[in-house]
Amino acid sequence: MGVLKLNSNFEINENVLRKYTGSDAEVCVPEGIIKIGAGAFKRSEAISATLPEGLITIGDDAFLECRKLEKINIPSTVRVIEFQAFSGCESLREISIPDSVELIGSYAFMNCKSLKEITLPGNNCSVCDDAFRGSGMEKLIVLEGKTELGNRMCYGCSELKTVILPESIETIGNGTFTNCSSLSDINLPDGITSIGSSAFLMCEKLGNVKLPKNIRKIGNLAFGGCNMTEVVIPDGMMTLDKCPFGVDLKKITLPDSIVQIDLDTFTGCRNLEDIEFSKANDFMYCFLETPFSKK
Repeated sequence: MGVLKLNSNFEINENVLRKYTGSDAEVCVPEGIIKIGAGAFKRSEAISATLPEGLITIGDDAFLECRKLEKINIPSTVRVIEFQAFSGCESLREISIPDSVELIGSYAFMNCKSLKEITLPGNNCSVCDDAFRGSGMEKLIVLEGKTELGNRMCYGCSELKTVILPESIETIGNGTFTNCSSLSDINLPDGITSIGSSAFLMCEKLGNVKLPKNIRKIGNLAFGGCNMTEVVIPDGMMTLDKCPFGVDLKKITLPDSIVQIDLDTFTGCRNLEDIEFSKANDFMYCFLETPFSKK
């Protein structure tokens, strides 16, 4: 079937909007469209866009680097927001993600510098790696039902100050909040069992965090570069990986359940003054380059 041109601004084929060729500030996508095709609005001059109900997919690069785009709706029928769909939309101020969305692709909202608040639906939609990387978000709200935060999801969101997580969260991925330099506090629900490598790396303002009681894994450098001075490891945790905490650590409490500590777990923790063991285990080799290595 050939390309149907509804008018000089839209190229549509089999209910897929393949290309927008106009230069209007306000764009209204026609009814009946089920997919915005790859790169359809790429680098367009649109300031606002209205998408129709019935739309299912927003394709790869659909609105890539639409630098003037300030406002767009995502209809309640959309299921998939693909790779880099809104990446580089640096003027986009707000976005409402409906419960219908099942997948948010990698880099979907990367470098959306004006985007201030994101609410992720509680339908456990899959959020791919780097989805909001480098965005301007100040507040992240995750609704009840979601169980996992993806790798590097908020990497480099330097304005992020508030993160609200539901009790349903079980996993924080690798690098999820790396370089979120404005984040000073976070409540980690007790249902979390795994915090990935570099999850909070270089969150320089992040102070003491109460670890979830069900935590079983804290990855390498999970809290590296943070301002944590005191850590209590909950009972049930069995192993500690390399350098999970920052160099400002002064006190740590280890439970009975700990059976293995990596050789480099506390390497470089030169301010460490107080270690509390619940039972006599020989862990002194783990405290190289700390004050205890000289005793």
